[in-house]
Amino acid sequence: MLDRNVPNENIEVEAEYIAEGTQPAAKIVEVAQANSQDPGFVDPATGAAIGVPSNGQSNSAATRFVADAANTITLPVGVSLDNIEIDGNDIILVQADGTRIVIEGGALNVPTFLIGAVEVPQQVLVAALQANGINVAAGPDGAVSVVSNSGSAGGNFAEGSGDIGEAGDTISLLSDTDQADAGDGGEDEQLVDANDAPVILSASNGGAGSVTEAVDLSEGEIGNADQTATGTITFTDVDLGDVHTVTAVAAGEGYLGNFTAVVTDSATFDGQGTVTWTFTVADNAIDFLAAGETRTQSYVVTIADRNGLPVQQTITVNIVGTNDAPVLDAGNVEGVWDDVSENEEGMIIDLPSEMVKIAAVEGEESGEEPASEELPVTHTVDGVLTFTDVDLIDTHVVSVSDRSEQQERTYVGQLEAVLTQDTTGGAVGEITWTFTADDAELDFLAEGQQISQTYVVTVTDSAGATSQQTITVRIYGSNDTPVIESAVSKGSVTEIADGAKGENVDVLEATGTIAFSDVDTIDKHSVAAEAQGEDYLGTFEAVISDSATGDNEGEVTWTFKVADAAIDYLAAGETLTQTYTVIVSDGKGGTVAQDVTVTITGTNDVPVLGKGSTEATVTEFVDGRGRDETPRGFDKGG
Repeated sequence: MLDRNVPNENIEVEAEYIAEGTQPAAKIVEVAQANSQDPGFVDPATGAAIGVPSNGQSNSAATRFVADAANTITLPVGVSLDNIEIDGNDIILVQADGTRIVIEGGALNVPTFLIGAVEVPQQVLVAALQANGINVAAGPDGAVSVVSNSGSAGGNFAEGSGDIGEAGDTISLLSDTDQADAGDGGEDEQLVDANDAPVILSASNGGAGSVTEAVDLSEGEIGNADQTATGTITFTDVDLGDVHTVTAVAAGEGYLGNFTAVVTDSATFDGQGTVTWTFTVADNAIDFLAAGETRTQSYVVTIADRNGLPVQQTITVNIVGTNDAPVLDAGNVEGVWDDVSENEEGMIIDLPSEMVKIAAVEGEESGEEPASEELPVTHTVDGVLTFTDVDLIDTHVVSVSDRSEQQERTYVGQLEAVLTQDTTGGAVGEITWTFTADDAELDFLAEGQQISQTYVVTVTDSAGATSQQTITVRIYGSNDTPVIESAVSKGSVTEIADGAKGENVDVLEATGTIAFSDVDTIDKHSVAAEAQGEDYLGTFEAVISDSATGDNEGEVTWTFKVADAAIDYLAAGETLTQTYTVIVSDGKGGTVAQDVTVTITGTNDVPVLGKGSTEATVTEFVDGRGRDETPRGFDKGG
């Protein structure tokens, strides 16, 4: 691994005094340490090692080197870069003893030198070229090449299309290496380097970073974790002794979070530095962003050397939202009774039988006692649900489902929900729900009986996240009276004919039925009968033969009985009518009555003579007396 942090005492960069009439020879790099394992000079024809000539020895042989794929050339320790020439496409390193080291093709793309284990940065080599009167320029791809050479050894280079300042970040601000002109007085002049500004080499991820809002209900959201993005900016400064500072300024107002930048490598000694930037924002500060919604914030990072020369890099941070589900508020459900006349307290009176009561998951509202008279009405109750959504651009839809399948029965009525106010822009959303039921649908409920129907109101945002609220409708029954379903019931008995079998012995009987119904399927019924007159003959009884429980259809059977002898006094065709009222009761105060008329018809009975004296005495009248004289001893009554 190459050691780029070479101790300062191993690299000496200095300006020399130039005497009038002499060629400058700026000492660029001297490496003061050697390594027995460092590469040596190699004869390109034979591959044999060639020793570096010692001082005072002459060696006109040239050793040739070719850059590797990374445009790097490894040279032995002790190689000097003081005297550089250009020969065609090659760079020639002329050593103090005259030895020539040829860098093949080096003029086309100036390489990086490794002298032993020490890297000589490209910008240092460029400075050495310029110190030898050789001009360089950078191409669009960042490669540095020789464009002109005042001291060339025969190179054929045209003037470049641009100078080094147009070449790019790598060497655009290298220090001035022009040679100083000799003064008129023949005195030596000192070549003094001007300050060079730092140069941006690169920014990680193209100078961009991003943070993403924590997923809804994740630990990051619940704990309000900080969302962080970080990156680096690398820069160079040919002034190896410079230290650097960094500042960061937001490019806009109202930015979220915090952006900081620090110098983590100041570029001192090796010319290459690093700035590390960090952006941090609390998760709840970006909760308002919807799924895929992006907020862009830009920051200008300024790197300055100790003399204040700056270079700037813009960092763009993208803040990306995730979806947050809407939240329904369960604490504001209110039932409002409607469409039926109200009593003094403002509550609905169910006018016939059933009444509806609505309750949310938390709390419920009671209704009034039902009235006794039934009218055709529709029961209505409604309320408002509110909801919020931190994603300010989300839109919402509302749906309703019921749980009749879980309750294994068919629901009565229906519940509808409508979105009346969306949350877009930060408003509180509102959903109005309405439950309606025709009273006839509720008649099956008896007094004291109730059913519950559960509905789920779902609000869905534009990204598909949902929130649900349960609404429970409780329907309470009131009593419905039984209803007579059959026509008027009649019965009759007829006296047994005179002298017929059973006359004055048998009991005559009449019977019949009365059909009734009751929508309150759990009601149990009883029956009573009342005679509508006094001194009625016989007996009348009524019994429930079918109670209507479970199927709504019931029946009463009645029976009238009278002894034949009790009606013997009726002549042929003579009738006696007796009326009885049959009353069916449901046990909850509901009754229905039906009259039953019984007609008793007489038949003829033969008159019967009573027993008495059957003998009489007759005495003749005394001769000569009148006829009207009653003879003595005659029983006139006999």
